[in-house]
Amino acid sequence: MTTFVDKTAPALESLNQLSAAHPDLEPLYSKFSSQLSRKLYHQLTLSIYAFVSDQDEQTNAAQNLRQNESNNNFYTLYSQVLTCVENRVNPLTLSRIANCVANSLLLVAGDTSRSDSRAVLDDLLVNLQLDKNLEMDGNLPARLYTESKLHLLTLNLAEGTVAMEDTTPTTEDDLFASTKKFLKEKESILAELANGTESDVAIVHSAYYECAMTYRKAIGPPEAYYTQAIQYLHYTPLDSISHESKLKIATDLSLAALTGDGVYNFGEVVHNNEAILGTLQGTDNEWLVKLMYASANGNVSELDAISTTYATAIAAQPALVNRGNVVKEKIALLA
Repeated sequence: MTTFVDKTAPALESLNQLSAAHPDLEPLYSKFSSQLSRKLYHQLTLSIYAFVSDQDEQTNAAQNLRQNESNNNFYTLYSQVLTCVENRVNPLTLSRIANCVANSLLLVAGDTSRSDSRAVLDDLLVNLQLDKNLEMDGNLPARLYTESKLHLLTLNLAEGTVAMEDTTPTTEDDLFASTKKFLKEKESILAELANGTESDVAIVHSAYYECAMTYRKAIGPPEAYYTQAIQYLHYTPLDSISHESKLKIATDLSLAALTGDGVYNFGEVVHNNEAILGTLQGTDNEWLVKLMYASANGNVSELDAISTTYATAIAAQPALVNRGNVVKEKIALLA
């Protein structure tokens, strides 16, 4: 006689334990339990994704994260609840949840948390490559998304000059070489996503171009960063980008447009990406907005006036100082 094993029982018990540990989140955990018990797996993954991706717009802090050195409720949901149904859910949604979980683990200081963060994405990627129960059409977007986020995670850790354990590649040069190879090999695969839903295509493209943008910010040149950043913004809803990231992208995009070789379409930033450029209004880098508009209008006299008024701020930007003549030549051509 075959013995029936209820794989959801341990998951339901984990949800009960989470409810007891975090009474303020109990209604949400109860919702997950109800969906799991009723085998509403698609709704369950969407609910959990909404739960782990709910962030404060200003601080980018995860609203529902509850963790200390030994416990993380996002990781518990992922490892003890979703694992029992991972072959029955949308792989891309699962990958997006895994990315939120991986990022949450970085908030606890220490090499172990960084290793655990990478392991979440590494292990999922292995499953996506080997699991024959998942349809290939579902695997392709999920694999590319997960790989993009894994490379992005590694780049961000390197940018923070964090010593990483068990990280391959082990040197900065190898890291960049590995990312460059990934971006080159996978660029053509993006076209294969045409058969997916419009939202899936945008989600994967956004992840890929965020990785490419971060890579180009690290190694240059500015015109390459500009191209990747424009693509990232095209596929990424502005309200999904944290306020801090908007400020960084607006600054870096403006500097790349001004100093990048062969970049003359300033209107692409000023008009097509006016919303993100506008985040600099009222900040110390507001002068960049004025500089971009003067550049887009080909107004040499206005450029000179801005350069005089904000000479100190401009002098603090090595890119503009080192390539000041390039910027003036561009403006002269557009005037």
